[in-house]
Amino acid sequence: MIDAGGSSTAASGAGTVEQSQSIAHRYVETTQLSDTTYADGIARFMLGRGILKLELYRVVGYDNNTKEELRAFSGTIALPLLATTEIADVLRQVRKTVSAMTKK
Repeated sequence: MIDAGGSSTAASGAGTVEQSQSIAHRYVETTQLSDTTYADGIARFMLGRGILKLELYRVVGYDNNTKEELRAFSGTIALPLLATTEIADVLRQVRKTVSAMTKK
C-alpha cells in the first residue's frame, strides 16, 4: 500500500507514524471491521453543513441499443469539509505515483 506521503506501508499501517498536513498520526488496530467498496467513479457530490458527500457508482453493463453505460450507485462517502485539503493532497500524490509508474 502507498500512504499519502508516497511511501509504502503495511496494509494495516499499525504502529507507523506518518506526516500529513504537518499532523503526526498513527493507525491502530481496532475491532471494528471496515468495508471496501469498489467504485468506477463519482456520480455527484453534495456540500452542506460542513460535510462533503461523494456518491459513488459502478458500471454494471452496457446497453448496445442506446450505446450507454449502465451505472448503479455503490455507496456514499461522507467526510468533514475540512478533509478536502487532505483529499487534494492524496490525489496529487496518486497522480504523481501513477505518472512515475507509466514512465517505466
